[in-house]
Amino acid sequence: MPEEQALAIDMSNYTGSVGTVKARNLAKAGVKRAIVQLVNERVYTHDSQIPSLLAADIEVQSYVYLWFSGGPDFMEMRMNWACDQLDKYEGKVGFIWLDCEQSDQDDPPFDYVHAPVSPTIRKCIEVATERGYNVGIYTAAWWWIPGASNSTEWSDLPLWNCNYDLDPDLDPVDFGGWTVPRMEQYQGNTTLQDVPYIDLNSYIVQVIKNEQPMPENPPASPEPEPVLPNINIPPIEESKSVSGDSSSKENIIAILIRLILSLFGKKI
Repeated sequence: MPEEQALAIDMSNYTGSVGTVKARNLAKAGVKRAIVQLVNERVYTHDSQIPSLLAADIEVQSYVYLWFSGGPDFMEMRMNWACDQLDKYEGKVGFIWLDCEQSDQDDPPFDYVHAPVSPTIRKCIEVATERGYNVGIYTAAWWWIPGASNSTEWSDLPLWNCNYDLDPDLDPVDFGGWTVPRMEQYQGNTTLQDVPYIDLNSYIVQVIKNEQPMPENPPASPEPEPVLPNINIPPIEESKSVSGDSSSKENIIAILIRLILSLFGKKI
């Protein structure tokens, strides 16, 4: 099936509300997917973004920022809250990206040595999958290699790679067991169609074409069964003469000739 690149944007609470008009303008600008941040129990910006995006026929996914400093228990609570928010949309938003990039400038700061990264990611995946949501990992090599000790435990999950090269082409990667990202964030903090504080992303979609290709060697039509001719074989007249009568022999020969000719469609 052929593939092509598509445009996605991601937004946070800094983006603010996205109304119907802005969402339609984003769709007209070529946006096919929007990844909306689910922030916390006090910030519900997503509720002013998701409905308009869905109404504009834009695919909506979500992401959750992982606070590793809080540990697995804290993020278990946060992930359950995030799933509660998505449940309201009855399956229309079915994907959660786990945002793995906590900084040592955060409050509390990220501890690259002692932070429980792997247990926290495991707990988040467990909660999301049990609640019926698919998950992927958002990160970058500069964070994953030191922050997650370059773990390959989740290489089977989709990777959303952060790579600000201003090029929408998806570049290969070599960390965490991944080689090809599912999506790439190539430009950050920009404005599109009067929607501020968004990032630009590229991802690959499969294109379904309507036309059906003709088979290279179409099967031959079955040959009709041969129709045998309806042969009317005249009865052989019983000879009244004694054996060796020449008229009887001539009668038999004439019948055989008629039979042979009737097989070839001839008449006499």
